[in-house]
Amino acid sequence: MFLTDLPVALEADRPNDTPETAQEITAPGEVAGRIEKRHDRDFYRFAAKKGEVFAVSLIADRAGADMDTYF
Repeated sequence: MFLTDLPVALEADRPNDTPETAQEITAPGEVAGRIEKRHDRDFYRFAAKKGEVFAVSLIADRAGADMDTYF
């Protein structure tokens, strides 16, 4: 279980498994998704302005999940 005071985006029911169908999310924020099958890929996009700085953290491994995350 994780706690946050940021908006949480849930993985959409529609396909988001290619860059062209990436799910729009709000930054700053958190994404909560699930792995539906082996080699599952999910894509997300957010609006940013030139000069903005973002820190991206993928926590699957630190949470004990047997998966390889990539950003």
